[in-house]
Amino acid sequence: MLSTACFSQSLSDTIKIKEVTITEKYAPDNIGIKVTEIDSSIIQNYNSTSLAKILETGSPAFIKSYGPGRIATSSFRGAGSSHTQVLWNGININSTMLGQADLNALPVFLFDNISLYQGGGALSNNSGAFGGSIHIINKPDWNRKYSINFTQTGGSFDSYGSYFSAGIGNGSIQSNTRFFFNYSANNYPYKLYEGSNDLQNINSSFSNVGLMQELYVKLNKNQTASFALWGQKNNCSLPGSNGNETQNTEFLKSSSDWSFVHEKLSISTRFAFLWNSLNYENKTASIFSDNKENTFNLHTEGKYKFSKKITVLSSLDATHSNVNTNNYIDLKTRNSLAIMAGVKTVLLKEKLTILSLLKQEITDMKYFPFVPSLGIEYLLQEKYDIKIKGNFCRNFKIPGMNDLYWNPGGNTELKPESGYFSEAGAESGIKFNSNNQNLKVQLAVFYSEIKDNIVWIPQENSSYWTAKNLKDVTTKGIEMSFKYSGEIQKLKWTV
Repeated sequence: MLSTACFSQSLSDTIKIKEVTITEKYAPDNIGIKVTEIDSSIIQNYNSTSLAKILETGSPAFIKSYGPGRIATSSFRGAGSSHTQVLWNGININSTMLGQADLNALPVFLFDNISLYQGGGALSNNSGAFGGSIHIINKPDWNRKYSINFTQTGGSFDSYGSYFSAGIGNGSIQSNTRFFFNYSANNYPYKLYEGSNDLQNINSSFSNVGLMQELYVKLNKNQTASFALWGQKNNCSLPGSNGNETQNTEFLKSSSDWSFVHEKLSISTRFAFLWNSLNYENKTASIFSDNKENTFNLHTEGKYKFSKKITVLSSLDATHSNVNTNNYIDLKTRNSLAIMAGVKTVLLKEKLTILSLLKQEITDMKYFPFVPSLGIEYLLQEKYDIKIKGNFCRNFKIPGMNDLYWNPGGNTELKPESGYFSEAGAESGIKFNSNNQNLKVQLAVFYSEIKDNIVWIPQENSSYWTAKNLKDVTTKGIEMSFKYSGEIQKLKWTV
């Protein structure tokens, strides 16, 4: 694939201003767990690809993909795709029906930061993330007056894409607009077996078009507000159907939030609305599946720093979802409320950090057991930033709407999946003086036990499958990763 890009930027004369420290609002509590940050150079180089592709390239996640334009899901530490939570600026964007997100439908071009939290220990808003969670973040650049970015790509099999972004701001208000469109006929040749005649993949085209608008406002030195709107449409034809099988998806995601940051106290409140539509049609089999989801979410969190050693944190998360589909008997709704409280303690001359959390969730007036979490980090050696860490928690996941209500096959008697998760590890970050070289090494040993794992199995003497709490799963393993990067004048490199 070939691509070309054009950039424009204007900066005013340098003005010295008072230093301001900005804390990432939607970074979940990660004490004691393994975190993988996708390097900014990888994001820039792969900005015309999907989230699935960049995770294959820059992370240890296993990606199961059915090819360009088809569904792609992730697996962390042997867990299923529904055990990975995908969050956009702190908002869970997994499908209410499927309990998972299509990573091929999420273009890297729309995001500024991507990070992976591995294991079930980050409880801030990740109940059900038995394997881990993927966090995609948008953020403003307050120092940029205006910018324009245009990228054009082209490749074989009649594939092309256009990506445009524009930003404008004055230090108090920042607006970012991003638009993209890509298309592929996807008509590649193939052989059924060695020596056979060439065949061509037909009726396999796909297209994606999307728009994201962001607006950030500094209300005063302590308060900020933001608004984001993301709309997208994905169309694809499924091969082997002579054009009679198609799947079209549309979604609209919006959020507005307000935050207050003071020396000791920080508070943030966010309201989000998500709308998803998926239409599947198979004319040959006379199947038409029409599915629509609406989700309203209110999230409030606060932190208060009593002293240098003790910080208290809490959050409240309320969600209402409804699903209207011809695959259920009638309209289905879900209401959930999650309350979390915790204490972060720093001891031994700021070398030891302990984070303890307790979370209570209520779904459709059913109370689930308290979910505890304990994370520990100890700075063993300051020069090379050597840390040892550990985390232990309980977690659970309620069944997806399809698991409960799909007709036929849904099972309203399903129990939530639950498990215990633990890990221990170490990490080190070494900075070399020459050419800004950095080496980061991470090691993690993990163990988990999951009960009542939900599995779809075929029914005896029946043509359909059904969902059941069938398995107890034990997962254990070792992860190790390293990242080596540096600069030579204007050349940046990463291994």
